[in-house]
Amino acid sequence: AYAKQIRVDAILAFATLLSFYSIIKALQGKKAYWFWYIFGIGLGGFAKGPVILVFVLLPTLFLPSLVPNKNKFSPVWYAALAIATIIGLCLPLAWAIPAAILGGKAYAQEIFYRQIT
Repeated sequence: AYAKQIRVDAILAFATLLSFYSIIKALQGKKAYWFWYIFGIGLGGFAKGPVILVFVLLPTLFLPSLVPNKNKFSPVWYAALAIATIIGLCLPLAWAIPAAILGGKAYAQEIFYRQIT
C-alpha cells in the first residue's frame, strides 16, 4: 500500500514540475511548450485527478503578481492557458468516463472519489 502511494505521488510531482517548466517556457515565447503543459496536466489528472489544478493552475493564476514584466499576461495568454488546461483534463476523462460507465457504480466511485481522497 505504501509503495502504491509513493508511485502515484511521484507521478504527480513529475507532472507538476513538467507543467511549471512548460509555463515558464511558454512565458518566454516558446509556444511549443503548451503541448508539454497539456501532457503534464493530463499526466497529473491520471495520477490524482483534479488535484493537479491546485498545484499548477492556482499558482499560475497568481504569476502576474510575482513577475516584473506584466505585459506577457494578456487576455490571449489566459485564453491559451484555459484552452490548454481543458484539453489536458480531457485526456484522463477520455479514459475515466467510459471506464466508469463500463465498470459500474462501485468502480466509478473508486476512480472519481476515492482516488482523489
